[in-house]
Amino acid sequence: MGLSAYGKNRFAPLMKRLVWFDPRKGPRLNLAYFTHLSSAHTFETVEDGQIVLAPMWSERLVKELGPARRRGEPITERDQDLAASMQVRHEEVFLEMMAALVAQTGLRDVVIVATTFRSCTRVPQCILAHS
Repeated sequence: MGLSAYGKNRFAPLMKRLVWFDPRKGPRLNLAYFTHLSSAHTFETVEDGQIVLAPMWSERLVKELGPARRRGEPITERDQDLAASMQVRHEEVFLEMMAALVAQTGLRDVVIVATTFRSCTRVPQCILAHS
């Protein structure tokens, strides 16, 4: 995530409440913060050709983070920090998944999809540590 390079990981505690890794169940998402499974999400095309989706997050997330940035609004420090916090959490969960797979299978040879590999700044260190 390009924007994450400009922010600080100040939302780390919230990110840990939003998503985590369970070795038996895989990645977990705290559904108290999201509505994508509990409501129908439809989209409509507006006149300028942009697609608008209904929010997939709950009021609880809005209370934690404030309202979502609207398209076209300036990017703020909060947006940068949110991106940085999401990036760090993605890396943490991804590395936990890799460690669990190594522990479960004993295999250390890993194939990583290019987009995942590029977005995780710590994956090369993880690979070197386990080789």
